[in-house]
Amino acid sequence: MFKCVGKEIMEKNYYEHVCPCGNKIEIKPHHKHSGVPKVCKSGHIGFLRKIKFNTRLAEGYRIYEPDKVYICICGCGKEIVFKKRCQYTGVPRYISGHNETEITEEGKKRLSKQRKGVLRTDEVKKNISEGTKLAMQRPDIKDNFIQGLLNRAQNNIKKYGTKCVLNGKEVKDRIKKSWRKRFYNTLLNSTRLKNLVRPLFSLEEYTGTKNTAYKFQCIECSNVFEDHLDNGRIPRCYNCYPVLKNFNSKYEEEICTWLNDLNIKNIQRGNHSVINPYQLDIYLPEYSLAVEFNGLYWHSELGGNKDRNYHLNKTNLCKDKGIELIHIFEDEWINKQDIVKSIIKNKVGLIENRVYARKCEIRETNKEEALLFLMNNHLQESIAAKYNYGLYYNNELVYLISLSKPRFNKEYEWELLRSCSKIDLVVIGGFNKLMNHAIDNLGIDNIVSYVDKRYFNGKGYKDWNLINETSPNYFYMKDYLNRESRLKYQKHKIIEKEDDKNLTEWQLMQLKGYDRIWDCGNKVYKLNT
Repeated sequence: MFKCVGKEIMEKNYYEHVCPCGNKIEIKPHHKHSGVPKVCKSGHIGFLRKIKFNTRLAEGYRIYEPDKVYICICGCGKEIVFKKRCQYTGVPRYISGHNETEITEEGKKRLSKQRKGVLRTDEVKKNISEGTKLAMQRPDIKDNFIQGLLNRAQNNIKKYGTKCVLNGKEVKDRIKKSWRKRFYNTLLNSTRLKNLVRPLFSLEEYTGTKNTAYKFQCIECSNVFEDHLDNGRIPRCYNCYPVLKNFNSKYEEEICTWLNDLNIKNIQRGNHSVINPYQLDIYLPEYSLAVEFNGLYWHSELGGNKDRNYHLNKTNLCKDKGIELIHIFEDEWINKQDIVKSIIKNKVGLIENRVYARKCEIRETNKEEALLFLMNNHLQESIAAKYNYGLYYNNELVYLISLSKPRFNKEYEWELLRSCSKIDLVVIGGFNKLMNHAIDNLGIDNIVSYVDKRYFNGKGYKDWNLINETSPNYFYMKDYLNRESRLKYQKHKIIEKEDDKNLTEWQLMQLKGYDRIWDCGNKVYKLNT
């Protein structure tokens, strides 16, 4: 018997006193203590299952349907013999006696999902949807549901001044304050920022990243300057890192010197023979690896006359010759040099620190720790994710993946937003171990991921299917110091007057003094579990 809360429900005229079949449930004295049944008789339990996904089904039991064949989930392929009680309790997961030791790997994977209550087959989803529609056809349930929404909206208006709690000024301010504090603390603890500049402002003076300049002091020369933090920008001292509008191979020289320090032999510079007529800035024939240093001015569309396909064409020509070409943007070498070096060292097999995933512990990582880890170890800016899972070795986070609902394509259930290890460390089997944990824990049926072709070729996605390669993306720049996301400057966000509507986004940005630079696009991978 399914029971409600009890005496409190009995004293109020809630719709739980009506069976899903439409009949009123007879109230008896003992219901004060035992609770009011949700059905008028046991034979009507089927109605209840169509309205609510009950506890047994959440544990893995399946909805009983006459004349339907149910197979044992252990992987034996045998049919489950029905018993009379199955129409009330649901169909068991596997045949009696088929214990865990006899379950196949595929069966264990499915059983793990069912035990965590995350398995949602298309059949169950359909039943839940149909049950909800059936319930809303009843006037009493529909009226109670609508009245509940109205009461909640009225209470929110009285308390917060708006129907939705999150739209209230007080709540918004509290959320903004919390995020400002979290970002400020992460900023101070970031190893990349500590090695470059020192913030000269307090938490009280920090009001956010948008259109606000703050004072910083350069660690190297002690110069005090102002810069902003918008769009993941890392403050830059102009004395130590001037804008290179005149051709200067300073940073290219730094890369070659560093490669020499790694004892890499046969470093070729300015090679024109491999992908003639294009030039390869740095070519390492022993590793089938080439490095292109892209100065933001010389590789921009207006300043350097490089169109949208320039970098992609060089990548494809190298690929045809069996060479992997990586593109380093100037601001990445200046602001995230340690991460770039770690990527190159990994590609040439010179990272000595290695950890096996089987020796690591899996934990769900909190947002603050994930934010700091991505800031210190990932090339792209950190991103808000619904779930962060990490591998911990000796209680230290060494590998992280971040997952959430898809940003661009709603055909998929999930999107892998970020995946990276700690710099100068290889976690053998780390990606697969975390992905398998996420699949089991979240009940993932399919997931999509985007791989930046400037740095990676997708070899780590062995069990995934390559479904698309996107066209090159672009970034905006005003001072050739840092790239900014194009999403920040979408046309509807930058229109200031009526005449602007007749111009394209690119035309408007040129009038504002911006240039842009193109990347190589992304590879899109999909995994079906």
